[in-house]
Order: sequence, then C-alpha cells, then structure tokens
Amino acid sequence: MFPQPARGLLHVVGVKVGSSYRLLDAQGRLVRSGIILASRTDLDLRGLASGVHVFEAIDGMELVRLPVVVE
Repeated sequence: MFPQPARGLLHVVGVKVGSSYRLLDAQGRLVRSGIILASRTDLDLRGLASGVHVFEAIDGMELVRLPVVVE
C-alpha cells in the first residue's frame, strides 16, 4: 500500500482480487469496507480522521492486517 502516510487516496496492491476489505479507525470502528475489484485498488481516505488506521483484507480463511497512517 502506498503512499504512507496517506492523504486523499491510498493505493492498495498485492491483495487478491475478490477479497473483502475493511478499514478500521484507531478505536476499531469500521470506516470503510468493500471488495477488491482490481490488482490495484484506490481507497478514498477523504474525511477520515488523522492517525493510525488498520486495513484488513479477507480472502476465505486468510486475513491480512496492515497499519495505514492517515494525514
């Protein structure tokens, strides 16, 4: 994922197409969710609070969790 820290858009690469994703804020609240539709997916971060968020991608039994710093 890039850029880090992110502002505006976050570019997600390397996540299997068809995976579901969630973006959680620092308190664990869901702020974005959806399905990865392409090998590169852009997530709109506008309107999110600054700070560390968590990106989760789920494909069947595999879970990927990565920190995302939002400016």
